[in-house]
Amino acid sequence: MCSTVSSDGTISDAQPIVQGVENFQVLYGTDGVVAGTAPPTSPASAAATMDTVPDKYLRADQLAVAGDAVGTNANWRRVRSIRIGLVLRGPLNSAQDKVSQTLYPLSSALSSLSDPGTVVTTPADGRLRQVVSFTVHLRNDQGI
Repeated sequence: MCSTVSSDGTISDAQPIVQGVENFQVLYGTDGVVAGTAPPTSPASAAATMDTVPDKYLRADQLAVAGDAVGTNANWRRVRSIRIGLVLRGPLNSAQDKVSQTLYPLSSALSSLSDPGTVVTTPADGRLRQVVSFTVHLRNDQGI
């Protein structure tokens, strides 16, 4: 879905970009980031915590450091990959059975009841659904 913000601050109604995407989740693979905390600023400490390989996947809000824009930007510079999870759905009555399902767009290992959308319980509406997830490695080392 996509919405826009006008110059007066009015937010438009969300419009679908791609039909059939029922759920879209993104996690950021980070290197040496502790959720909600600024990374070390000394070069020696920073080098000790990084190997350019993602060691944990975090939500966007977990990269933010309250009251510290520099720390937040430093965390974003440590993003090494993006994991995307989708639940795609077909038209009504495209499935053989009308059953409710519990789906995990990012896998059950990365799901959390405190993170809305990582566990999807579908209605028994007869739609065929498919979970698709993939990870993209980013080659944009920011020279930290």
